[in-house]
Amino acid sequence: MTFFQLWGRFLCTILLLSTQSVAQNIPLGTWRTHLSYQSATTLTISGEKVYAGSPNSLFYFDKSFNNTTKLSKIDGLSETDISRVGYLPALKMVLIAYHSGNVDLLTSSDKAGESDKITNLNVIKNASISGSKNINDITFRDNLAYLSCDFGLVVLDLQKIEVRETYRNIGFNGTPIAVFGSTFANDSIFLASSQGIMAAPLAAQINLQDFSNWHIFTPSQGIPNDNVKAIASRNGGVYAGVSGKGLYHYQQGNWTNLVALTEPIQTIRTSNNQLLVCTGSRLLTINEDEIVAEVRDNLLLAPQEAAFDMQGKLWVADAKSGLLSNRSGHFEAYIPSGPASNQAWKLYGYGGKIVALAGGFNENTQAYGRTSNFYIFDGAQWANYALLVPTTKDLVSIAYQADNQQLYLGSFGNGLFRQKADLSIETVAGSPLIASANGVRVTGLATDDEGNIWVTNHSVPLGMPSLHVFRKTNQWESFAFTQTGSNNPLGILIDDNGFKWLRLDPKSTGGILVFDEKTQRSRYLGTASGNGELPNPNVRSMAMDKEGQIWVGTDDGVAVFFNTSAVFTGGYSAFTPIFNTRRLLNDEFITAIKVDGGNRKWIGTRNGLWLFNAEGSELVVNFTTKNSPLLSNNITDIEIESTTGEVFIATDQGLLSYRGSATEAESKHTQVKVFPNPVRPNFDGLVGISGLAANSMVKITDAAGRLVYETRANGGTATWNVHDYRGNRAETGIYLIFSASDDGSETFIAKLAVVK
Repeated sequence: MTFFQLWGRFLCTILLLSTQSVAQNIPLGTWRTHLSYQSATTLTISGEKVYAGSPNSLFYFDKSFNNTTKLSKIDGLSETDISRVGYLPALKMVLIAYHSGNVDLLTSSDKAGESDKITNLNVIKNASISGSKNINDITFRDNLAYLSCDFGLVVLDLQKIEVRETYRNIGFNGTPIAVFGSTFANDSIFLASSQGIMAAPLAAQINLQDFSNWHIFTPSQGIPNDNVKAIASRNGGVYAGVSGKGLYHYQQGNWTNLVALTEPIQTIRTSNNQLLVCTGSRLLTINEDEIVAEVRDNLLLAPQEAAFDMQGKLWVADAKSGLLSNRSGHFEAYIPSGPASNQAWKLYGYGGKIVALAGGFNENTQAYGRTSNFYIFDGAQWANYALLVPTTKDLVSIAYQADNQQLYLGSFGNGLFRQKADLSIETVAGSPLIASANGVRVTGLATDDEGNIWVTNHSVPLGMPSLHVFRKTNQWESFAFTQTGSNNPLGILIDDNGFKWLRLDPKSTGGILVFDEKTQRSRYLGTASGNGELPNPNVRSMAMDKEGQIWVGTDDGVAVFFNTSAVFTGGYSAFTPIFNTRRLLNDEFITAIKVDGGNRKWIGTRNGLWLFNAEGSELVVNFTTKNSPLLSNNITDIEIESTTGEVFIATDQGLLSYRGSATEAESKHTQVKVFPNPVRPNFDGLVGISGLAANSMVKITDAAGRLVYETRANGGTATWNVHDYRGNRAETGIYLIFSASDDGSETFIAKLAVVK
């Protein structure tokens, strides 16, 4: 029976079927960030909301609803590298400043159902100013924002959303200065600058762009003129923080040392008529009687900025604990779920979960010295783990043994560990792994079809075992090679033949060593004709696709090995796919390759993320920081959650994910889902049909049976943009979805409601 005969038969019975619907975490074609919120460096309080920023993220805690909300480029922010946040109540505006000099203005809406508005002001970022444009601090006066920058002071008119004035070269004799903070007292403006404390009267006839109108305080007036990084005012007095010296108080023309402090002073804030001084290791309060007290708590590890809310509760941005408050009577962290760190070097998926490893090493195979943390995402929440041995660093490899539910973790210097089913973590004892001068370096882990764990061991003497297998019987076996470079493997892939493909360190020979355990044969594949013919010996990534082909990422593009069963016979060379009449991603530094359920290739580079069709001949999409919420164009790894098609992307600035349109498929339809259903008027994305038999044909008709759209599934998922062939938005009504495998043995029918 043909596809079209099947189609006609099912149209006769379609009205007997019920509508299919399902709630999904994120819609197809959308993004979400997975950033760490445990390093808060700045905060501001906006009524019931407390905003906290870090170098890579922004979120707020809503006291009314007792929940946290993340904000990112996905929500309209311009960047991620936040330096300071501040709130102006008169305009209900949160000012978000970035290290680049960029500024976002977030204005709260009073209308129900209306989102907050984000306006970008990039005048400083785009200004012709050499050197750093970092915004160090924000101070408000009337409807003006005074931005303390590395090149001077910028005054923003927040009603007109424009720059009113810029004060540059106002230092001694008109020299350039960096401004770290500003405050106001007794009709004057005071600056904490790279030349010390400066002051000038605020009067209409005074030109503050003229350096001669600024007074610089000298040590003879009681205050040092260097390392002044923080300033605030209270009751007509000015308080300045001098790192290594302490807190100074200015009143009636004189400076006095109020509190001697040897540590750096991060911020001074006036809140509820108290001074809050953050040193990076301590939080001090100074009341109106100038009595100094230290706020102590086990969570207060690295306080950066603090403020009281209207209820008198203290909020703290802590660089190690996140956003803290004593609103419940004791300090607690109020942060969204996320990994413990933005360092994500290696990603791995198993059982519907995604694991991120924080370790790593550079191109010279020098360890980064990062923590032994790893993070597991279950589709909704992140759980953070760390090896119990404090000296363990740089987890770089991972594999899962399903039978025992054990997660194996390799450290670049501290050997092999495993997390058992009860989530306890232990060292794998009794292994034959060989230590170098830099410790036991486990660079690659892989699980074979029998559940054995294969381990690559870097930095061993040539001729000593660099490949090991830990059998399910808890027995070890080791393998040594004489090929130059074989003692420095960086990763392992096991193909459909059971052959082990070892990626070798570019610092020695690079290339690939292929090993057959059964015959004990091995072969080196490099750049030589007939013996690999790789475009570059520096192999950074490998992946096996749905047809058993090995895709290899090098420093000079992509190569593919076909017919891997013939790797040990005769001449054997890689094929280089052609895209736009050139070798695929020629000259690109390939950092990661991952194959999705539709056999398409996701390729990470140092210039963004690419998705190609199965053959690598057609570009589906290229994501960069300019056209997507990507945190950075430097991609470090990629992993795909197979059941949802969500693509997780690790960058050097943190982790995020994109809901792809391809999922793993079986030969039969399995729990087919149509989402969203119904499609509402404001929906402007893709409808997904998942759980289909592999690469099924899908047809969509209106209720009268007229064909509206047809497509083929990518693996187990098909998509529809809710438009017909003419490009018109589908009219309101019930639409019929019919799916069938090529031979007609697998069929499925559903309904979809569309509201225009």
